[in-house]
Amino acid sequence: MADAGIGKTSGTAGVPLVVRHSTRDQLMWRACYLRDLEWANLDPRGTLAAVRYVFSPDPDARRRAADGFHVGSWFPALDGLLDTGPAFLMDLREPPEKQLAWVRRVNPDYLLSLPSQLVVLADKLGGEKLPRLKAIQTIAEALRPDVRARIEAGFGVPVKDLYSCTEAGYVASPCPAGGGYHVHAENVIVEVVDAAGEPCRPGDVGRVLLTTLHRDRMPFVRYDVGDEAVMGPEACPCGRGLPTLLRIDGKLRPLLRRVDGTWRSSTQLTNTLTALPGVLQFAATQGGNGRLTVKVIPVGGRGEGLSADVVRV
Repeated sequence: MADAGIGKTSGTAGVPLVVRHSTRDQLMWRACYLRDLEWANLDPRGTLAAVRYVFSPDPDARRRAADGFHVGSWFPALDGLLDTGPAFLMDLREPPEKQLAWVRRVNPDYLLSLPSQLVVLADKLGGEKLPRLKAIQTIAEALRPDVRARIEAGFGVPVKDLYSCTEAGYVASPCPAGGGYHVHAENVIVEVVDAAGEPCRPGDVGRVLLTTLHRDRMPFVRYDVGDEAVMGPEACPCGRGLPTLLRIDGKLRPLLRRVDGTWRSSTQLTNTLTALPGVLQFAATQGGNGRLTVKVIPVGGRGEGLSADVVRV
């Protein structure tokens, strides 16, 4: 069976993973995408601006993403099935000031990015409101209640959070009635377990284990994705019979402070370290003095030469 596509995890936990997709799981991804749009009340006929990491070996594509560019429809895989408004993309590695200026020019109906990026942009708005903006969708990392409040206050629109991952696709989307998140149970089985591996009760925090139901090319069974979540009640007030999560305490990708005082996404660091040959695992920490410490476990006899490569990152 040929691959329908290949994805790669960010390596936030220090161990990046290549994930192979089949046509079957890509179809489920699209179905869940349509459901997520409906539940989040996002009208795909509007204009979408996305600030996210751009994976591309093509220097021209990276250059265009650095300046922001028109990518066509919201979700090209749905072309011919769903007509959408225009979509625009900018690489999140660009400075927040540049991102904000670009978002103003695009003047979107919807904005999509990571919470850690959006909260910086929200603070920099200084009370300004984008005239057409209707809602924001957050992806790729945990959305804490205080961060949600700051983003909503800064932009003046509601935030719709989405829980997905490269390994399993769409995992959960916000309940339209406000009852937390509903698991896309047709796509993935979600277990929340305690330290002993036993199922958590509603309201308790535990580790998330995922079992994919349509990844015939590369299945995952009780896969520990490295996230924590809070189980919801068995019955949601909205009447939907899908499992619920009250809160998702997933991974965070914080911004790093540079020596010149500017801020940059840590995603650039993790993806660059992931691409270095000879890196098995890594950990990066930044203290209050701004000093960044990177620890690497090398493989392939690259221990001596690897330090210089990491410093250049």
